Amino acid sequence: MIVTLGPNMIDDLLRVWRSADLSYRPAGRDEPERLRSEVALTTVSAFGWQEQGTVVGVAMAHWDGRRGWINRLAVDPSWQDRGIARRLIEAAENWLKDRGALVIAMLIEDDRAVSQHLADRLGYRYRDTVRYYAKYQFEDA
Repeated sequence: MIVTLGPNMIDDLLRVWRSADLSYRPAGRDEPERLRSEVALTTVSAFGWQEQGTVVGVAMAHWDGRRGWINRLAVDPSWQDRGIARRLIEAAENWLKDRGALVIAMLIEDDRAVSQHLADRLGYRYRDTVRYYAKYQFEDA
């Protein structure tokens, strides 16, 4: 079942990221207190899939005022191939559409072929005309 992950559930989110071997920066932008503050914003929602009282899948949605972003999708390996990622994406899409998003984009790491294939199946189109650049305030940000 889909649940909204509030600040008190960040440990669940991090546990799923670790179990799914999703890269994250615990000393930087993914530091637990920073994440707690982030999910408390009205422009961010973290979704979880709960089974038997345990969060086994997560996704984050960000609304920037003109485009919606879905990222940090992860499902515990023992719960994969059950449609959980698709349902998390659908929940994030609905949340973003409710805010007025006409374009919803997904950020997927290069080594996540399964997630890329899922995005293709759900109607997302890969755009190789855009490059992602980042400026880090410190090395592990």
